[in-house]
Amino acid sequence: MREKIKKNFFGFTLIEFVVYISVASLILIALISFTLAILNMRQKQLAYQEVRENGAFILKEMLYQIENAQSIVKEDSVFDTNPGVLKLTTPSGEEIVFDTQEREIDLGGKSIFLRSLRMKEGDSEPVFISTKQVNVKNIVFKNLSPGEEVRNIQINLSLEFINPEKEKSYQAELSWQTSANLRL
Repeated sequence: MREKIKKNFFGFTLIEFVVYISVASLILIALISFTLAILNMRQKQLAYQEVRENGAFILKEMLYQIENAQSIVKEDSVFDTNPGVLKLTTPSGEEIVFDTQEREIDLGGKSIFLRSLRMKEGDSEPVFISTKQVNVKNIVFKNLSPGEEVRNIQINLSLEFINPEKEKSYQAELSWQTSANLRL
């Protein structure tokens, strides 16, 4: 009689092993791609958050100063031009000026030039009211008042996140348009 030879199939064949490795590799690649996409979205959201916070702070300060000013000095203000300049007089006679200045910053060993918004109160030194992480792309003041006296100002502001390498994950630009009236 013939003896039956028992075969034990407890291992993997080469084809099964290749299939398992392929499936595991595809899952790993998908997880890595998903993780990288989340990190890029996080970077983009941080860039937009920085631009949004700068815009909110700048406009809040400008609106407060305009609404509480005694007058707008038309002769020293620059309207309908980028970059604009706005000069206000407070009830106490102090002058407040909003303007821009080019400044150089060091970003990772590279010198970058950007335009920053600043505010000057009275005889004090001007203070930057935009951070070094954003560039003031556009600041235009428009006189909306009829006649000679300036009482109603429109503000157009555009800010962009500093992105010298032009990486998509750091591209963020926002624009605002608002207006303010003198209350006094």
